[in-house]
Amino acid sequence: MNKRQVEKLLPKAIETLNQSDILKTDEQGDYIEKGFRSQISSFGAAVTMGSFRAAVAFFGNNGESDVDRAELIRAMYYMTKGGWLSAQDIVKEIASIRNRAQLAQMKEDFLNASVALKLALNSFRLKEKTE
Repeated sequence: MNKRQVEKLLPKAIETLNQSDILKTDEQGDYIEKGFRSQISSFGAAVTMGSFRAAVAFFGNNGESDVDRAELIRAMYYMTKGGWLSAQDIVKEIASIRNRAQLAQMKEDFLNASVALKLALNSFRLKEKTE
């Protein structure tokens, strides 16, 4: 993680959250479900403890998650590449990278984006998920 890069990405992270499906609206205004904070935190741990490809594949599929964690992969991709893709397309793209240097750069970019997203969550009202 590069602190300077994270600092530069912070405004982009706020913009990304505003444009994403992560941001919801209720009678009190915009909010983000609290579960996204723990999910974005666990992304970095998953990369560190496992592998970047495995973490992206795991987060690209919501499984039993309370929140749509695939949206976090989409947000990180948007921050690093500048375009919105489906989580499945992002997983396929990353899985197909054979160049080690390119994969390492994408891993670093995603980790920086994940930290910026976690910090950007502080700019929003967080709310428990309601059924």
